[in-house]
Amino acid sequence: MLKHKELLDTVITLTQVNSYFTKVLNENISEFGLNLTDFSVLDLLFQKGEQTTQKIGEKILITSGSITYIINKLEKMELICRNKSETDKRITNIRLTEKGKKTIFKILPLQIEKINEIFSDFTKEDLVNLNCLLKKFNFSF
Repeated sequence: MLKHKELLDTVITLTQVNSYFTKVLNENISEFGLNLTDFSVLDLLFQKGEQTTQKIGEKILITSGSITYIINKLEKMELICRNKSETDKRITNIRLTEKGKKTIFKILPLQIEKINEIFSDFTKEDLVNLNCLLKKFNFSF
């Protein structure tokens, strides 16, 4: 069993890394009037296509109240739109608008450049190992 100090050191390091990534990745996004959570919604819709509000909340780990606020904000910015399901009118699907797609295409290169800078000292093996460890952690709860 790991010692308490090792566990605490690990948690502190993970918290610091999370704060650093949040700060650095928010820098590019904030220029577009967005934050990292807003961008996560747009990126999810870009990667996976149309989603229900509930699915979006589940996939980016935010509450239904928070997702409603974010969806309203992004809709007001004309980055997404809501569509009633053809098969079940109780279900509302969310999709990117053309403006949303254009915004993603502007932000992604900036994010990729920043991520490349962050990981520039890592070898391919380092990244594979880090990814394996993080996936192991992510699936443990």
